[in-house]
Amino acid sequence: MNTARTVAGISAMLLVPALVPAGAQVIRQPIGTPRLPPPPAAVMSSINQTQGAIFPQVWFQVPSGTASIQVYRSTAGGAAVLVTPTPVPLASVPTPTGQYYYWIDNTLNALGSFSYSVAAIQGDGRGGVSTPMAYSPRIDEPTSVAIRKADPFTAIVSFGQAKLPAQTYRLYGTGLVTYGVQATLDPRGTVGAVTVGNLAAGTYNWVLRSEYAPGIRSNGVPVTVTLP
Repeated sequence: MNTARTVAGISAMLLVPALVPAGAQVIRQPIGTPRLPPPPAAVMSSINQTQGAIFPQVWFQVPSGTASIQVYRSTAGGAAVLVTPTPVPLASVPTPTGQYYYWIDNTLNALGSFSYSVAAIQGDGRGGVSTPMAYSPRIDEPTSVAIRKADPFTAIVSFGQAKLPAQTYRLYGTGLVTYGVQATLDPRGTVGAVTVGNLAAGTYNWVLRSEYAPGIRSNGVPVTVTLP
């Protein structure tokens, strides 16, 4: 057999498309799609409670190329819930230091144990999710609570701000409206007072509470006064 002629004939068959019958199905071997490396993840820094509320300030860093972020919250033992259904553009996220960003979860409306994680979304849509970080909002009692008689018909409850300042402070108890009497804070914001007048003779048992959101308040510090 003439080997040279045989090889030449095979080469011609491979190069001439007309040799494939019309209407025949040509099976092509699929080319493997290259695998992209895992996207870089956001890195949690800290979580601080917002003054006067139970909302967390979630601080984090993002890798280069991040276009937007998404934030997840979970309860102890529960599944993570996306609290930013629409990705938040990174350009709109505050970065006071130029290195760390923060995002505030103002949807949190209950006390408990939670954890947060942040996904850094790249321009191609891939997102690297950070390791979760725990957060438990706290509520503190007002400090240095005291009561005194201003006159035979008036009592004044004075106090200092809670260690973690509250949104407001209210006085509840005997002879007061059910929703409490709101305190007035000194312009410096460190001390406050509640003045209750037109009181009849008798003993009054009151409780001063810190309030961090509607319905979220401390147990309160009790005070008692007897008039006149």
